[in-house]
Amino acid sequence: MLTSPCSRNGISHPFRTALSGFFAATMLVACSNDLAFDVPQEAFNATTPASIDVRKIIRELPLDSVRAMALWQEQTGEFGAEYVTDILRIGEPSDPRCMSELKRFIAHPDVAPIELAIDSTSGDSEVMNSHEKTLTEAFQRFHYFFPADQLPALAWMNSGFNYAVYPTEGTLGIGLDWFLGPEHPIVGTLAPHIFPQYMRNRMQPDLIPAAALRGWLLVHFSNPWYRSERCVDELLYWGKILFILEQCLPDTPQHSLLDWSASGLGLGRSTRARCVVRTAATRCLVCIRSARVWPVVFRRTVHQIWCHPAGKSRSFGSLHGLENGVRVHGRPPRDNASAADDLDRLHTRRESVSSEVNSPPLPLKE
Repeated sequence: MLTSPCSRNGISHPFRTALSGFFAATMLVACSNDLAFDVPQEAFNATTPASIDVRKIIRELPLDSVRAMALWQEQTGEFGAEYVTDILRIGEPSDPRCMSELKRFIAHPDVAPIELAIDSTSGDSEVMNSHEKTLTEAFQRFHYFFPADQLPALAWMNSGFNYAVYPTEGTLGIGLDWFLGPEHPIVGTLAPHIFPQYMRNRMQPDLIPAAALRGWLLVHFSNPWYRSERCVDELLYWGKILFILEQCLPDTPQHSLLDWSASGLGLGRSTRARCVVRTAATRCLVCIRSARVWPVVFRRTVHQIWCHPAGKSRSFGSLHGLENGVRVHGRPPRDNASAADDLDRLHTRRESVSSEVNSPPLPLKE
């Protein structure tokens, strides 16, 4: 009954996954907390859309398919259609038989234990309410910086291990099944070739706010900010996303923003870890202007030191791969310009990156 996640959650692209954390770690170092933008208390009065408890709605659907469909569409809106067609892929949203399939899904022998596990971990009422409060305040901060942007409704769901985060134009789907805890027995039954250990280590309930908001920001700003022609374009995009993430979740530890453990982040900042990737960083910056060359450089340097040979962990290259690259976007200005203007200016330095290659690396924030 569980649908295959390989083609839909990025697991089939380890190269892209490696790049994501690689850029994120690099740019988060540059965007330090001493640059935080203050948010007035009245910003937290902003109205945010009501959340959607998809699991509860499914459990309470009436047996009559027509009535169930009307209730489903009323309570889930556009996200309900995405849930049945793309996340679970159990039918067409206009077909009332989908409602029976939803009931079958949560009662399936493979899914029922996951539902019980969610209730006692990531979907526990106190845990979920705490994360919802954190995310609501984060989006209120976001609204203060970007008042014209639409805020999403949070949609709590069981994705069948297909999606940890599923952003749409008006909703932010959060797969509670992806945050049961790395030591949970159900997580231990996941296929290791699809869910290697470093992925399981991320399945911690307390990582929900950072993971969800980061995923939403990456999709929300992909147009017009995201460009993949050059290495520096990727780097600058991730720098912007991580900077906004830090402003929206100012009380979240840096290791959580990066999906790392506190001990792993500290160890990764050791002198030895910096030296391991110094050469790789320089090579990448030299090739930064070639869309044809830089992916090969990444694949042969960063990706090789990112993944443990046995697939059990990520290396510290993802934290320090581009110390020189931190110099690309520098520090955002602190004048009277808006946060959005500050962030948009980060692109203006991409043309000067080649002159930075031979400059000494910036010290990491300890």
